[in-house]
Formats: sequence, C-alpha cells, structure tokens
Amino acid sequence: MLELFASHGVQALLDLRPKMLFSSGHPWTRRALARLCSVCGVQLERRSEPSLLAALRFSKPPAALLFAESDPRNAWRRELSDEVFRAGWQVLHVTAKFGELMVTPHQELFSHAGNAITWPPTAAAVPELQKLQWPVSDIHSRLAEGRPYLFLLPWDTELLWCPRWLDLPEADRLLRTIQEKVVFQQPVLRFSRGLRTIEAQQPRRSAWVSDQFNSREHLARLQAEGHALAEAVLEAHPLEAWSKAVFARAEATSSCQFNALLLHSYDHGGHSMGFHSDSDLGLGDAAAIASFSLGATRTFSLRSQVPWNGRRIEIQVPMHHGSFLAMGPGFQGRWLHAVLKEPDVAELRVNGTLRFYDLPQGVAQAAVELRCHRRP
Repeated sequence: MLELFASHGVQALLDLRPKMLFSSGHPWTRRALARLCSVCGVQLERRSEPSLLAALRFSKPPAALLFAESDPRNAWRRELSDEVFRAGWQVLHVTAKFGELMVTPHQELFSHAGNAITWPPTAAAVPELQKLQWPVSDIHSRLAEGRPYLFLLPWDTELLWCPRWLDLPEADRLLRTIQEKVVFQQPVLRFSRGLRTIEAQQPRRSAWVSDQFNSREHLARLQAEGHALAEAVLEAHPLEAWSKAVFARAEATSSCQFNALLLHSYDHGGHSMGFHSDSDLGLGDAAAIASFSLGATRTFSLRSQVPWNGRRIEIQVPMHHGSFLAMGPGFQGRWLHAVLKEPDVAELRVNGTLRFYDLPQGVAQAAVELRCHRRP
C-alpha cells in the first residue's frame, strides 16, 4: 500500500465507511489507518457527506477513497464512483485478491457489451407476458399467480418471471436426466477478505456444463504448463442433447445467448447461498443471467444494494419445480440475491444458472470466481 500511494502521489485518504466498521479486529481500523497515513505523509479524513464531490472539494488531489465494499461494481462504491467519473475525475480502483493488489480504471470494469440479443423479451417470446412498472405493492401475490411477468424495477433493471417454464412431465424428466448424467462436487472455497484469505466448505454441491472452459483436456493442458488449479475449478461436463435443449429454450425465452450452465444441488434446506451478485470475471456489467429450478420449492431472495425512496427493496421469489427467471442487463450491479437456509425443507432442489462468459476458450473457471495461478 505504501508503494501504491507513493506511485500515484496520493495526498489525502478519505475514509467513507460506515461507523460500524471501525471495530477492533477489522484489518483497517482508525488506528491502523492513522499509522499508515503518518508513515506516508498522507492526510487522513473521515467524511460522511452524501455527495462524494462535496468531500473531494475539501481534499488535496490525488485522493484515495476507502469504501466498505470490496467489489467496485456494487452498492455505494459503485454509486459514488459513477458520480465522480461523470464529473470528469480519473478513477482507479484498487482491489485485493489473495494478498495481491490490482489497479483497474473505472471505465474498464464494464467493457463487455453483454449477452442480451433483443432485451427485454416480448410476448412473442413469452406468451401472455405482462409488464409491471415498479412500485408493485402486491408483487408477492403476482409472483404466486402462475402468470409470466416482466417487472420493470428501479435503476433501469428488469426481472423476467416465468413460473410455468416447464410443465410437470418436462421438469420431472429434466431433473432425472441431470441426476443421471451430472456429477456434482462440494469443493473447499477460498475467499479474499481484504488482504486475508478465508477457506470454507461450499454449502451446496456444484457442477459446470460448458464447451467454453474447464474441459478435461483444457485443465490437463493448464496443469502440464505449470498452473496450480484451486479445488473450486471443477471439470465441466460437455454439452449433450439434453443440455443443448436447455440452452436453446432459455435463449428463446430470455432473448439472450449463453455459453455456460452452472448447476447447484441443494440437497436439503440446510444447503444455501448467501447474498451476493454475480460479478465473475468475463460476465461484464451488462450480463443477463437466467435461472431455472427443479425439485423442492426454495425462496430466491432479492435485495437492492442501495435504498430506493429511503428503504432497501426486498423481493421473495418462490422458485418451484419447472420455474424460470432472468435478471436483465445491469441487474448484478444494483441487486443482491440469495438462497437462504430453510430448515423445514427436506427435499432436494437443483438450480441451473445460465450465463455468458466473454473469456478466451480454454481458461479455468471456478464455481465462484476465476482461480488459476502459476506455481512459483
């Protein structure tokens, strides 16, 4: 960090985190920051103005900003960075991955054009589709109706909901096929938390289906070249007739293109996935992501990353057997989603997430993020 400040001539550090993050045990406490800034000769400021531009007017440029969010594409860090960038400032994002600092210009975070072909979908692609503009006071009643909807949400984001995407025989047949043909794994995952690395058993089983990456031949070649692959890099199942049919149907419904299917098996209500956004390398800010559900009904929870009219929006989607949804372009930068624990659920649920990765063919893709490094 000292070298980074010196190389960019940083004169001031603005701490923009909520007060709750100043507790002892956090890697960047007030005392630690004060010591760092004293060594660097950098002015440390605690700012709470709603407008970052107002704070910057009273600081010495170049200035470094400390946010609570680790991902620059999400939440308040995204909102304020956009504001400063539009005002003509040069914005460089510093992020940490497994102890290594990376610097990315703001405009390069969102370079991928996305995978939507003619978004949003129309009634021609989804018969009986109805559009509803937010606010929708009875949204949970609408979600339970059994009718397809396109919800026009704040921040120019859309959610497509198709509760009867597959009829009962089709859903039963697809679930049996996946159980027969797909080998699920439950790897140990490594997460970056600031400059720390945390390991945890994934609370669900996962599998890739793709011809784009993680084939047996691709992974063998990477290992022969001296790359060490993390446990979360799972060998992908090649596309077959059943998976090609799933891709074709999802693309026709969502008017988007996909090149990867990430399957998760939630064996019971104790298997879960916490709140997150899909921001893997190669997806891009404009990615449209589709999802279908088979087996037991589980709640797909949505939460806005920032408040709307003073409150965060929360939506609970009942993903039941044969249902389908698609999160449109820009959705991942404004919303979080989760499948939380439901102790009363004893049955299995299989979820398929369809995505488009703008990556060179033959890379190694993990079930959470890209994980491939060369052995020293």
